[in-house]
Amino acid sequence: MLFSHPTDSSDVCTHFPSAFRSCVLQTSSQLGGSALCLRRQPQTSLSIPRMLLSTPNTAPAPSAAFLQTLQFSPQRNTHASHVPTSPTVHPLAAPLSPAAFHLPSLNAVRQSPEHDSNASPFPIPRSSKRRKGPIRWQPLLTWLLLVIPALWSPPTPEQLAPLGLNSLGSTATVSQAAAGLTDEQQLVADVWKRVDKLFLDRTFNGQDWFALRQAALKKPYKTTAQVYEGIKAMLEPLGDPYTRFLPPSQYDSLFGLATGSVAGVGVSLQIDPATQELTAAEVEKGSPAEAAGLRAGDKLLYVDGQATTGLLVDDCANLLRGPAGTKVGVVARGKGGESKDVIITRQLIKIQSVEALTANKGGKKVGVIRIRSFSQTTADTVAAELEKLEKEGISAVVIDLRGNPGGFLGGGIDTARLFLPAYEKIVSVVGKTGIVEEYQTTDEGRETTKPLFVVVDKRTASASEVLSAALKENNRAKLVGEKTFGKGVVQTIEQVGQNAGVSVTIAAYSTPLGNNINKKGIDVDIPSTCEATDKAVQCLPEGVL
Repeated sequence: MLFSHPTDSSDVCTHFPSAFRSCVLQTSSQLGGSALCLRRQPQTSLSIPRMLLSTPNTAPAPSAAFLQTLQFSPQRNTHASHVPTSPTVHPLAAPLSPAAFHLPSLNAVRQSPEHDSNASPFPIPRSSKRRKGPIRWQPLLTWLLLVIPALWSPPTPEQLAPLGLNSLGSTATVSQAAAGLTDEQQLVADVWKRVDKLFLDRTFNGQDWFALRQAALKKPYKTTAQVYEGIKAMLEPLGDPYTRFLPPSQYDSLFGLATGSVAGVGVSLQIDPATQELTAAEVEKGSPAEAAGLRAGDKLLYVDGQATTGLLVDDCANLLRGPAGTKVGVVARGKGGESKDVIITRQLIKIQSVEALTANKGGKKVGVIRIRSFSQTTADTVAAELEKLEKEGISAVVIDLRGNPGGFLGGGIDTARLFLPAYEKIVSVVGKTGIVEEYQTTDEGRETTKPLFVVVDKRTASASEVLSAALKENNRAKLVGEKTFGKGVVQTIEQVGQNAGVSVTIAAYSTPLGNNINKKGIDVDIPSTCEATDKAVQCLPEGVL
């Protein structure tokens, strides 16, 4: 999953609260994994005039054809440098835009073609006989000021609550207005505002987006679970599986992952497509899971006393995580059918996203670089490992992207630069404004001559597909394995409420040849049916080198 600055498609960095930024891998069989960007910033408020508000206007879509065909706008900006990390970002509590409300303007009435520029904004009855001499305004204005307030009764708090207001004070602010909502309603309103501001599809999938907000706010929420379901129901009509609400249990786990360490057992999970069983895709070396006897390929049947059948990968991962020093029980079935009933003590696990080694294939020494996810430092790490491999006299390079769900888009772009000649296109990204940002190389890459193979599978997604497509379509590498996942959109994640989050799709991308891979994937050059637990060189057919 790709994540980006929401207001500029060129700023595709990940953001985390406080003083650190990083990229996060969140394994997910449904979404092909996630790399998350989060941000906390001081709230801002918007003064609302003392007037009743009408139905908000919806921002226009940049292009009707854009979302369907990705035939992008001709306005282009070419970027060849590293992806910027601009400090000027959206606030956490984005205020309701003034454009969202239709407020009558006296000036607009005065200047309207239907009104004389010198006419009063108030409708004055005229008799058939024209009055000679000046009109006496003072008695009329006195009458208006005395009578109209008596006839007009202000709306009740119940009527104002769906609008996010609790009174019609002279300068009611959004922060003050929030006091009229329950905690559950405020969470719904916060999610709606984030999506309203950032969502790529400005038609909101043809839905009445404001009506969905009103309907969600009117529901009688009595429990936290009910409000979570209400938010989910509000977002579902958008038709985007990546725009979704993250409960605190999922959101909290991201912070440990953001720093490169997390308290857990050291197992990477996936759903076996053949049996639909929860499977240990990888087991970290030296981890508590390895010490307890778990191995890659084991089926995890029970975690912490709960059956894993029917659970999402995220839910199972949350069961395995917990405070360092605590214990969790796991019942598993080994590859040979043997039963494993173990108690594992959780520890802080350092996540190694890049590993490198040498292997022999067809009598030749091959350098293998395994990339599990992309972060801001991935390209530098790959460059350092590549230098070590070259000193060992390798004759070919294999990049293993199996099971890589993506991550930081800039990491995928900069890694592609290591293997491409100068002036080659890498990817094009387009945001809600319709402006396309093109990324290309400026200099000769570090390794552009040795045979290069990229091993992929159906779990290879997002930033991994950006790298794969860039190397394939520039005729630099051969893809080996099976068709990739097919995720050509970019997300950002914002904090809402006390400790929850919302993921919002904010951009889409196309390959160097202009292909839209979303929901399609990338075809491989050399099909291979090797298992996820097999070594990367085993996926290469004999004689390919």
